[in-house]
Amino acid sequence: MRLRPMRLLLGVLVLAVSVSSKLHAQTTTSGGLTGVVTDPSGAVVPDAEVGIRNTSKGTNQSLKTDRVGAYQFPFLAPARYTLTVSHAGFQ
Repeated sequence: MRLRPMRLLLGVLVLAVSVSSKLHAQTTTSGGLTGVVTDPSGAVVPDAEVGIRNTSKGTNQSLKTDRVGAYQFPFLAPARYTLTVSHAGFQ
């Protein structure tokens, strides 16, 4: 199974935007990001490496998706972030 990076990135960005619109209950000092990584067929991608970078501070966090492709970055300070996703065998 081959995954085009733009499709995966687009899927994650769409998910991130849809999740961000539901974060109204967060405080002014922290927020969070939760999502699910899927391939173009809609199948979840477990063990994908998900990274988030605070673009103003240059700090990074990373984790792997769980068995249902889910990830969560709780307690993020307000800032601009870049999200990346990768998995062995996918391009």
